[in-house]
Amino acid sequence: MSKIHSISVAEASDLLDRNEAILIDVREPAEHRSEKITNAQNIPLSHIDSDHVKGEKEQKVILHCKAGKRSQAACEKIISDLDFDIYNLDGGIDAWSVAGLDTEKGASAVLPLNQQVQLTIGLMIITGLLLFQFFTPYGLILPLMAGLGLVNAGLTGWCGLARLMSVMPWNR
Repeated sequence: MSKIHSISVAEASDLLDRNEAILIDVREPAEHRSEKITNAQNIPLSHIDSDHVKGEKEQKVILHCKAGKRSQAACEKIISDLDFDIYNLDGGIDAWSVAGLDTEKGASAVLPLNQQVQLTIGLMIITGLLLFQFFTPYGLILPLMAGLGLVNAGLTGWCGLARLMSVMPWNR
């Protein structure tokens, strides 16, 4: 039975230097363009499936994201169809940078998807409250929608706003 293992930045770097592993970045393409680990393939969490890694039995497969949560979700998403172990990079690209390892920085600086979602929800709440206070009681619909979306995301693990934000032009 296949397992998911956590791997430290030092271990992952050593395996990559010896060409014994492949690295897959599961962040959105815009995040990958703004900063990436050299030679990391970009396959976003929303698109990754076991077919992307099935032929990699000779090398270890390491998944990473910004801090480790999305890559853990990607590992869980694909592990059931694999007959070999996969690895989740502890701390993601943030830990890689803190360890002093090289990253390639792009020209664009797009906020990570989770921050875009948080910013949008905050703006929905503030806008709705301002509309309520100064114009119409229907302004409370925006904070209500934001709250219901957060409850749904918390209960199900599925965030419609994150899905919507991931297909926006600046995230492609």
